[in-house]
Amino acid sequence: MIEEKKSNNNFIQTSNGVGKKFLIISISLTILLNGSVALWFFWYTKKYGIEKFIS
Repeated sequence: MIEEKKSNNNFIQTSNGVGKKFLIISISLTILLNGSVALWFFWYTKKYGIEKFIS
């Protein structure tokens, strides 16, 4: 009976670990995507001007 409780605790800890990894990967990809869009925006406005972007 005690061994079953330990395995349940290990399963819960593993799921929390997977959730944390997924959260870190999601946040990292979001920052990477937003950063690349920001770099593109600055490059585009420097090359063509903000007026062309707005129109």
